[in-house]
Amino acid sequence: MNKKITLISVDVEATGPTPGKYSMLSLGACVVGDTSRRFYRELKPISRGYVLEALKVGVIGLSSLPKVPACDPRTDHFDAEQVMQAMRMNGAYPRRVMEEFRRWIADVAGATSPIFASDTSVFDGMFTFWYLDNFTAKGNIFGHSGFSMNCFCKGAKGDLRANIKRMGIKAPTGVLHNALDDAVHHATVFEKIMARHRRT
Repeated sequence: MNKKITLISVDVEATGPTPGKYSMLSLGACVVGDTSRRFYRELKPISRGYVLEALKVGVIGLSSLPKVPACDPRTDHFDAEQVMQAMRMNGAYPRRVMEEFRRWIADVAGATSPIFASDTSVFDGMFTFWYLDNFTAKGNIFGHSGFSMNCFCKGAKGDLRANIKRMGIKAPTGVLHNALDDAVHHATVFEKIMARHRRT
């Protein structure tokens, strides 16, 4: 008998495209099918590296930053170095965050297998798996696989051209690159896809 699974919707905001050279700034997650079960943390950078445009997007939803123009990417006064310094001061240590995240996953999954799910599983999965592997004693609890939303659509429809837009699932309103808000939205999309194509 196949072991039951628990889909965990995960979203990451980061300072650049790859972990190690760049840093995870925030991590949000929730259970697909029960979005009240949530996890959210903001982290200290692990390097000084950043891509300016990525940083501007990654900090939009952060609560750890002071409410000043230098930390607001929508202003001409945005100062990347000041933002990085503020996160080094106010963010949580990655090792603590990832150990807490691993315990949270184990708790919500229980006797089931936790399965990673996200909008962009290559990006979010790369950061999440790398951080779990490097900052927890037991490593990546998700294993080596996961689901992306658009691939989920393709499988549900049996059509390689299928995607969220083609399925008529509308984009959210009010979600501004906050990792938890995005994870919750992505979870609801997974739920809608599964509801439409659930086996009877």
